[in-house]
Amino acid sequence: MGETYAEVTLGDNGKRVKKTLLVDTGATYSWIDAATLTALGVKPRREIKLETIEGHMIKRKVGAVEMEYDGLTAPTMVVFATGKDSEVLGLHALEGLALEVDPTHRTLKKLRAVKALGSLRAYVFTILVWFSVGSTYAETLEEAFKTAPAKLNAATDQTLKIAVGEFKFEGVVPSAFGEYLASEISALLSKMPNYEEIDRKNLHKILEEQKLSMSGLVQEGSTIKPGEIKGVEAFVSGNFFDAKDHVKVAFTFVHTETGKTYTVTGTIKKDNIPSGIELRPANYKAVAKALELWGEAEGKSKELKVKVWVDSPDGLYKEGETIVIHFVVNRNCYIKLIHTDSSGKMQELYPNSFEKENYVKANEVYSIPTDEMGFTFDVSPPYGSEILKIFASTNQFQGETVSKPKEGEVFKDLGKADGESIQKQKRATRGITIKGIKPQVTDATCVFTTMEKEK
Repeated sequence: MGETYAEVTLGDNGKRVKKTLLVDTGATYSWIDAATLTALGVKPRREIKLETIEGHMIKRKVGAVEMEYDGLTAPTMVVFATGKDSEVLGLHALEGLALEVDPTHRTLKKLRAVKALGSLRAYVFTILVWFSVGSTYAETLEEAFKTAPAKLNAATDQTLKIAVGEFKFEGVVPSAFGEYLASEISALLSKMPNYEEIDRKNLHKILEEQKLSMSGLVQEGSTIKPGEIKGVEAFVSGNFFDAKDHVKVAFTFVHTETGKTYTVTGTIKKDNIPSGIELRPANYKAVAKALELWGEAEGKSKELKVKVWVDSPDGLYKEGETIVIHFVVNRNCYIKLIHTDSSGKMQELYPNSFEKENYVKANEVYSIPTDEMGFTFDVSPPYGSEILKIFASTNQFQGETVSKPKEGEVFKDLGKADGESIQKQKRATRGITIKGIKPQVTDATCVFTTMEKEK
């Protein structure tokens, strides 16, 4: 078939560089020389584990950069290539730019549809529309909502029941700006007769009754399948990124029955955002550092699945509200759930003084707290983003038999979320090998944000 190369332009905000890259559809992310990314001002977001073609596990830093090809532009995740790493153009960039390989001419061409990588999405139709300088945010977003039903193959002559979900900074952290985006969309939906918005309270009730989370619909490997959110036909959520004088936003529409998605990306000038609305929580840097330190479970299993989420549809809580945490696994196994609050204090939420055993059953949703526990998680200062990290293992964890809360404590105190403490917990979450049988181990993360009540 031969190799395909593509010339792309990387960077924005005055710093740009052209690269000729080998197109590698077997690579999830694009790999770019670390020195080039650093010169462009691209900062690593976190460090992840990657599997090489030989089956080896390596660690590399990843970040986000704007990529342009033949007049098409989109933000994409890139790996900071080091040493003997080859520079390649990966699948994430191709999907973001709505491109595919033409094997006959060994070039890239615009695609009609993209097959989803995750088992959840049967089919993805992606269209990228960067907001032009002369148009307004509201006009462009309204046009996107007008075309969304057709793109999702929903009936255009009927009212579409839609829910507004999460909007996260860099796809990780809920914030006040995400709430602002959601409110703007709600205001727009109220003026469009072909939509019926499921309001937040009703959405909260639906998700709690079915023990589901909105984010689970579009996460690869999720235990939630299309059509399981009853009463909601579609939802819109998204991610946003800081781009100096403007904010880059990606809105994704999902049809809950078919799994089809439709994405519109664009920019909003910061001058048009009301004052006092923060893009990211004040403790974001500490949260990003902690997430980088946690990374992923060593030897993460592809068969064992675990999911953790909170009961707020958008991952945001205001002062005085209560938080309920849910988790589920797909196999009988042992679990450990660790919470880091906005001040960096870590506690082990499961097992605890109420649930002393950490062996859980497959496909059964567990909640903390339950009514029987007799307490609630109430939102109070300090505010900011908080992390839930859950580990699952088919064998008991190392040292778990002596890991119990102190007398009178509900949860075990694990100290501050610094490098030493996190590494200690990671060592403790390695499953014990029993008579030569290595455990299957996996993990999952949930980030939610608490905020002061509006005055």
